[in-house]
Amino acid sequence: MTRLPSRGQRTWSFHKYPLILVLVLVVVVLARTARSRSDLEPIGLEEIQVATSTPLPPEPALSGVGDVDEHDGRSTEGFRGSSPSIRHETTLIAGTEYLVEWEGNTKRILYPNGALKSEGTWVAGRREGEHRSWHPNGELHSREQWTDNLREGSSVYFSEEGVRIAEGGYSDGFKAGPWRTWFKDGSLASEGAYSEGPTQREEGIWRYWDFAGRLDLRRSGYYENGRKVGEL
Repeated sequence: MTRLPSRGQRTWSFHKYPLILVLVLVVVVLARTARSRSDLEPIGLEEIQVATSTPLPPEPALSGVGDVDEHDGRSTEGFRGSSPSIRHETTLIAGTEYLVEWEGNTKRILYPNGALKSEGTWVAGRREGEHRSWHPNGELHSREQWTDNLREGSSVYFSEEGVRIAEGGYSDGFKAGPWRTWFKDGSLASEGAYSEGPTQREEGIWRYWDFAGRLDLRRSGYYENGRKVGEL
């Protein structure tokens, strides 16, 4: 006949099994810890070199124009799709950084979105010939003539809507001769002439109009050295 264990023996046997379960759990935890530690091993040098050699995607604003070295703001090589004769740099204008593109003696300044801001010829660091500039929306802003880094000859200026707002001449960098201005709706605002020299004063007959197109008799008249001295 099989002998049943006493009550005390049954109690001791019951507590033995939880101890075995605890040992099993400890073994499982140690195995998982060893596996997770292998995931934390540092990447090898070769893997790092491969990862860092992969180029980042270009900035959308400068796509097709060229990458600017973000460390010192200047770069002259490695531009996608650029001619070997084109150089690039950056310039700060009124707190905004712009990309500058040089092709021979032609200098182009680009807006942050890649649109053309200005273009003209430079010789020995001085403006020469026709220089043009554009509004951010792409409309022409100005067309000027330069000689030895001074405005010389006719210049014309436009609003962001493409309306001509001023036109006249320069001599040695100063306004001179006939000038006309227009309101943004295209109606004439003023016409007259400036004396030559650094004073840039109104000289002779000047006419002014208001927004309604009426002649402004209070301002219009005969001018000498920038002062009205007679009526029309």
